[in-house]
Amino acid sequence: MNGPVSAESKSYRTYVLIMLLVIYVLNFVDRQIIGILVEPIKADFAARGEPIDDSQIGLLGGLAFALFYTILGIPLAWLADRFNRVWIITASLAVWSGFTVLCGMATNFLGLLLARVGVGAGEAGGSPPSQSLISDYFPRHERAGAMAVWSLGIPIGSAVGLIGGAWVASHYGWQMAFIVAGLPGLIVALIFRLTVKEPVRGRFDPPTKTAMPTLGQTFAAILGKPTFWLLALGASMASFVGYATFIFGPAYFVRMFDLVDPATLDLAGLTAEQAQKKIVGAETVVVSYFAALAIGLAASIGTLVGGKLVDRYGQKDMRAYVTIPAVALLACVPLNLLTFSTPNLMIAAIVVLLPTALGAMWYGPLFGLVQNLVEPRMRAMAVAILLFVINLIGLGGGPTVTGFLSKHYTAVLGGGAQGLQMALLIVCALGAISAVILWSARFTLRRDMASQNPDPTSA
Repeated sequence: MNGPVSAESKSYRTYVLIMLLVIYVLNFVDRQIIGILVEPIKADFAARGEPIDDSQIGLLGGLAFALFYTILGIPLAWLADRFNRVWIITASLAVWSGFTVLCGMATNFLGLLLARVGVGAGEAGGSPPSQSLISDYFPRHERAGAMAVWSLGIPIGSAVGLIGGAWVASHYGWQMAFIVAGLPGLIVALIFRLTVKEPVRGRFDPPTKTAMPTLGQTFAAILGKPTFWLLALGASMASFVGYATFIFGPAYFVRMFDLVDPATLDLAGLTAEQAQKKIVGAETVVVSYFAALAIGLAASIGTLVGGKLVDRYGQKDMRAYVTIPAVALLACVPLNLLTFSTPNLMIAAIVVLLPTALGAMWYGPLFGLVQNLVEPRMRAMAVAILLFVINLIGLGGGPTVTGFLSKHYTAVLGGGAQGLQMALLIVCALGAISAVILWSARFTLRRDMASQNPDPTSA
């Protein structure tokens, strides 16, 4: 199975998509599990006499992961545009899974920080070659839908990480949660390598007689497409809000609302620190169940609906690829603000489902559109540059900025949840920027698609 294949059955294409989806699920389990472990980690470090604050949590969930994830993404994508993508995905999955296990072996903040850097470095080789593979297994008119299915890895992986991480942490500690999250990836890496074939590159696209583009030519081609950069910046601001609310949203609900009555827990014989850790663990489990429902169900629906709407309306008017995500992201702003401002738990719990669904509608359309904007031998690099911008600003900035804002406003407003609440309100208000940027891409899309494809309606 080392050589490329030119044809395969529909069932095999579906199998490959499912395998890539499973890998993307593991990607987000390992990336996002820290979101549900914020309070257990803080409680455990405080009990050890090594307290950490929200700014440090923001680094663990944001910049520590994003730094090497973004830096290594481009050279790994360059390799993926030239060499066997199946091998690159296999190696990357094994590396990030191994470092997730090492997160569970960390005994101090520095060790955990370095292990998170390793997870980010490994995951750098996951998404670009995966999207490139999908584009060579599915023709243009099916790509947005296929990308939407693959993008289900985001909500499903996040949901699995929430429930599994909280349950394991409450019974065996947060360190064991990381270990359990990382081990399956090592098994899946072997299965993927043995069963998935490398397809012929660009087989669904117009043939080209030009030589393999150099790195400079690839950058020049992408730089010449304003639509690409509007997509990157719009998705970055959407991710800025999305990652911030995912990392700190569960902690906000734990701090803001009384989710567990301490009288219902067996706290006899425990020290104050031990009792607090048990209460935090119980509240974290409660939050994880609802958050997993919100993300796993609502975001999955939003992801699929976004892809299906664009597959349907994008053939008539390609601007649907950016119009639908822009409208959805604009609607998220007031809904997010209501979620993090209401003192009523029931209202917050119900309302948060809507922006969770709407905020996921851009995944399939934007990823699919990027694949159509560039020629096949530039796709992995285009995705890497896209993810470089998205993750440096969104993943690197969202949780990190939120953490520092929370630390600042906690000092100004006092303890409790008020500091984190103010930070989340500020960050969520910035979501309007993403809608404006994506809407502006309507005015450049036709020209950029025409330069790539003589029949622009096939976007």
